[in-house]
Amino acid sequence: MLNKEFFAKNREQLFLQLAPNSIAVLVNAPIYLRTCANYPYRHNNDFYYITGITEPNAIAVFLKGEHNVEYLLFQPQRDEKQEQFEGLCATENELMEKHAIHQMYWLHELDQRMPELLSNKEQLYYPYGRYADFDLRVQQWMHQARLEARQGVSVPHEIFNIETIIHEMRFIKTPEEISILQTSANIAAQAHLQTMQACRPGMHEYELESIFVGSCMKQGARYMAYESIVASGNNACTLHYMQNSGVLHTGDLVLIDAGCEYQSYASDITRTFPINGRFTPEQKAIYELVLAAQLAAISKAKPGNTWYDCQAVAVRTITEGLVDLGLLKGHIDDLIENETYKQFYYHKIGHWIGMDVHDVGAYKIKEDWRVLQPGIVMTIEPGIYISREAENVDEKWKGIGVRIEDDVLVTQAENTILTAGVPKQIEEIESILSIG
Repeated sequence: MLNKEFFAKNREQLFLQLAPNSIAVLVNAPIYLRTCANYPYRHNNDFYYITGITEPNAIAVFLKGEHNVEYLLFQPQRDEKQEQFEGLCATENELMEKHAIHQMYWLHELDQRMPELLSNKEQLYYPYGRYADFDLRVQQWMHQARLEARQGVSVPHEIFNIETIIHEMRFIKTPEEISILQTSANIAAQAHLQTMQACRPGMHEYELESIFVGSCMKQGARYMAYESIVASGNNACTLHYMQNSGVLHTGDLVLIDAGCEYQSYASDITRTFPINGRFTPEQKAIYELVLAAQLAAISKAKPGNTWYDCQAVAVRTITEGLVDLGLLKGHIDDLIENETYKQFYYHKIGHWIGMDVHDVGAYKIKEDWRVLQPGIVMTIEPGIYISREAENVDEKWKGIGVRIEDDVLVTQAENTILTAGVPKQIEEIESILSIG
């Protein structure tokens, strides 16, 4: 669990990057209504990263002077009747003491106080475009403050997207964050193992999904990091297949792309395995090629290399292998340059991961690919997909979809695979399935 010192350090780092005589505004996510009940609530990650607060609709305001910063929080007023239905909210004193807030206000005071808080500030830092309704309110506050121009009042002459600052802060993970990411990965790995062992021909894809979700919840991960993908047979050739309604047939593979969220941090694992416990020769050939591409990409995930280095070696490995198998014909460099390989491998090698499963952080700095450094966590997930509708492909290959994905931490030496708890070698997988 992240402690209040973690969030205090994040605020200090943010304050150092704010200009003197500026104001910063952070907005927590609102509650969204679904018919007669609310959708499950999820806080805004940037807001949480800076404040440590998960209370819905809260607004944090930071006023930076020449040598100090004042921290204000606008919080919905407690409603005893509402609490009878939805549970107790944090009290004003609890929030102020736990989160080092200087001044608390009720949310209904926001429109009255913000024009004054904006007055005579030179810069405004705000996540413009994140919440459209709130953007309009900011414009109204600025307009109201401008009405006092004759009294010598000015408004911020520059508006900066505060997300740019916070996302760079979030990009490199601290030891505290890495520990939570490792726990999230361990929970998801154990859930993958239990799901693999429970797999039987004749089951529905959603039955495997329920086993995965139930295992994560039993281990303390209340929410999934994203909608689970359980894709058997030809369904695995659809990258983001989420119907999870098909029946598992003997002789097919099943691809499970699923991860959990633990203490606001995500895991993301994909494993592909035979429903009846044994790979066919064609399935084995494709699987071994994807695994070789993944291991080659992981070997590049180290300081001094770039995300693109991981992508490039995976593309070359897959292209060479597809030529060897007769699925592609031509010169390797030409097939890569013309992106012919995209007939079977049509996505990228992976993405950053952290609080968001597709986490924040630029992949390029200006025109150059970002250089990897310790503390970066990324997925490595090559795949090959040969649809039953594929043209000019031998029937024996059709309906095979394979993806293998792990969460990889870049370290001082090279890297650490956070999701190593779930095996991916063919012999290990077949052994696990036979035990199940």
